[in-house]
Amino acid sequence: MGTQQQINGIRLSHDFIQLGQETDTVKERPLNPLYLTLGSEEINLVLLILNLTGGRASFCGLATSGQTRPPSFDGNPDMSCCEPVSTVSVFPHRGRLELLGTLLSCAGDRLLSLSSSHAMISLVVRSADSKDLADRLCESLGLPDSKIIVEQPEDKKELSEFIRRRYPQTRAVYVEDKIKTYGIDIRSNLNLGTLTSDGAAAMEGLAVQLSDRLDSPLIHASGSGRVSGRFSLGLVTENPIGIKELDNRAVDLVSFYGPHYGDRYGIAGRALECLFDHGIRVWLAGCAGASVTVAVDKNQGKPAGQALSRVFEIPGQGPV
Repeated sequence: MGTQQQINGIRLSHDFIQLGQETDTVKERPLNPLYLTLGSEEINLVLLILNLTGGRASFCGLATSGQTRPPSFDGNPDMSCCEPVSTVSVFPHRGRLELLGTLLSCAGDRLLSLSSSHAMISLVVRSADSKDLADRLCESLGLPDSKIIVEQPEDKKELSEFIRRRYPQTRAVYVEDKIKTYGIDIRSNLNLGTLTSDGAAAMEGLAVQLSDRLDSPLIHASGSGRVSGRFSLGLVTENPIGIKELDNRAVDLVSFYGPHYGDRYGIAGRALECLFDHGIRVWLAGCAGASVTVAVDKNQGKPAGQALSRVFEIPGQGPV
């Protein structure tokens, strides 16, 4: 794969449970989506992926272990659960497709899901595999000696309680008319390339091809294993990247982030339902940490921003 790709660090975070759902769609929106049930149970998702490019909607969400599962989960064949799982996050990605290719190659069939933010790509694996994957990434990537592994404490309950006491606005999503953001960004005329394969291991060929791609920067990536056992990956780039296995469609991309989004439940669900209510065609959504990213039909970026501005507060602006 040539010269080692330079990054600044790898962060491990533990003590999560991954919940998945496949559901039918009605008028191009998920039927009885699990993310709404989790929100009603006040369960925060630190990572969320929604893929609507196949015949059914595929959802994947990461919650802290020990949170109460919704009553509808147990015994439902359209839902799945995996625990304990961990995130292995690499930063910064700087839009490098070749870096994503290396991550997919190193993770192989251990990969359960992934999503990117503006700066970071987070891989989800079983906790038993996390240290080995981090070690392999250390060997494959160029890191500063002082930032080989940044490991997060496994017990976050004390920190979460401190944040809720010290920053009461972290609960504002439930009492404010509008949810605060740091701004909504809209990018038009992009490409969404999608691939569904028989498990993450089948991504190996794609990983090799991505490692040689330098022409179109990566803007967003989200992927997850479906309840059916298949793995779906979506890549948003400026232009089609010339890999025949990818199904391409023109999209606009809407993204935003706000205060303490990573510690608040219901934000992504509120955004998605707002878009569905306004007839916006959503193809892919990925939420990691404090960022929410949604790929919508071409020419629907501005209407999507206008719809979101009715629910989310944009500093220093009127409606989008």
